[in-house]
Amino acid sequence: MRPARAVYTTARSVRATGRAIRATCASATRATSASTAPRSAVRWGRRGWLLRGRRTTRTTVECSNKGVCDYEEGACTCDEGFVGSACQRLEYPHACNGAGQCLSLKELSATYAVGSEPLYDNVWDAEMVYGCKCSKGYHDYDCSLRSCPRGDDPLTTGQKNEVQIVQCTATGRSFFFFFSGQGAQVPFDATLSQFQSILATIPNFPQVKVSFGGTANTVCSSATDNAILIEFIYDFGPQPPIKVMGSLKGVAYLTGGSVFAASAGGILAGRTSVQGTKEWEFCSNRGDCNYETGQCVCFLNPMPGYRSSDGYGNPGTLGDCGCANDKNMYGGPMLACVGELACSGHGYCTGYPSFKCVCEKGWTIGDCSSRTCPTGPSWFTAPSATNTVHNQWTMCSDVGTCDQLQVNAPATLHLREPHANS
Repeated sequence: MRPARAVYTTARSVRATGRAIRATCASATRATSASTAPRSAVRWGRRGWLLRGRRTTRTTVECSNKGVCDYEEGACTCDEGFVGSACQRLEYPHACNGAGQCLSLKELSATYAVGSEPLYDNVWDAEMVYGCKCSKGYHDYDCSLRSCPRGDDPLTTGQKNEVQIVQCTATGRSFFFFFSGQGAQVPFDATLSQFQSILATIPNFPQVKVSFGGTANTVCSSATDNAILIEFIYDFGPQPPIKVMGSLKGVAYLTGGSVFAASAGGILAGRTSVQGTKEWEFCSNRGDCNYETGQCVCFLNPMPGYRSSDGYGNPGTLGDCGCANDKNMYGGPMLACVGELACSGHGYCTGYPSFKCVCEKGWTIGDCSSRTCPTGPSWFTAPSATNTVHNQWTMCSDVGTCDQLQVNAPATLHLREPHANS
């Protein structure tokens, strides 16, 4: 049995990471509430970093309370981990490790906003708190970890792929198609093959199967049964909803009709959309992810173990551990949950036919051998509602890395009070 591991990184080691929280020392006269930030953290007010328990400030703070002023030079000597002419930013040396974008909370919310999605643009820290939006293949708060292939658990059954529906009744020009904030313009008379080619130009758009559910041979038609069915065939579980728009920024592009989209059970053009119910886990929950290489180490105990799949439980090249080796006659049928001791002694086995480990609280991955770290209010995540961010709890509050060695402290970011040891 592998040793348990779980530890977290706090602000004392922020200088070795890629996330930053930025603020300015503007001399605004109004008091600014810091109540929306994580409660147990030191906060940045409009004029300086605030100690816990002090919710507003009305005066400009020298060196933002995070440094000492050299009165001869007129310059701040900042506390460890802080930089800027007024020590107004956390040190930010790694630029998301070259694997992501550094964005403010306001900018992050705008990347997903198409139509009615919530923005975070009218809150005191909207342009003061910064973080990383990682490129595909990387994750963690500073984009320092490689992501392993995800997949469906090969032994669970009765699950479905996500299917979303688009309907266009227009007779001219074009509409906009968006997915996760990225989009493309689609001519009203695009054929099936042309539409598929357009979807392929959208950054990070998953591989899908597209079909026309009616008699039309173009994406837009006056026929009421003209449903465009979009099935996600390799990205499983619930997917972000497709957004379609006939006008953009007040300018109409589509003429002679409208365009609509449906997901998560919504009905359109006489068809019902389907929310994906398959697992979408690193290594298909049948292996351990090496975050340095982004490769899965598939569980082999008990034999015959698991191997790379085609996404549908058969041997393949996806690298996801989504195939039980008995599928390729490498051994007998699966008869137990993984681990020298089933579920590493930190969970229970569901038994036949799924042989899935249900981990005890504080333990995770497919064999329950890794610890989970504490969760706390997130410093940096997409808004759950308009101008609402810090109500979402995440591991290490999205400002630390869980290396799963030990867990014995709270998760939320704490900043040391200035000169606490002086």
